Amino acid sequence: RDMGTRGTVIFPELPPTIPRTGWKELFLWAFRARTRVRVVGKSMEPLLHEGDDILVAQKTPQFGDVIVFHHEGLRKIKLVTRFMRSGITVRGLNPQHSTDSRNYGTIPCENIIGVVTSKL
Repeated sequence: RDMGTRGTVIFPELPPTIPRTGWKELFLWAFRARTRVRVVGKSMEPLLHEGDDILVAQKTPQFGDVIVFHHEGLRKIKLVTRFMRSGITVRGLNPQHSTDSRNYGTIPCENIIGVVTSKL
């Protein structure tokens, strides 16, 4: 495990999984309790691929969640790796194709759109 200076795990041991959308998620999406987002880019491969559609819930992320957030006018999808006073740090699963907190630092919590709940 990759440990931070205070013993905080900064990158999960296992890659996250995102379930396929079931009837409950479709119901929540139909009643606007979920937002549909299309994946652009390769930064979250092999978990998410360009063109995949995901559903996002407006809720507070936890360590290891995949989130959608605003950064410099763009919607980004990344893995939460650390919580700090100044915000959160995030990483892509495909480092060769990811621009993330290693490049632009922490993400303010107010920039978070929500947590990915399922893949359509």
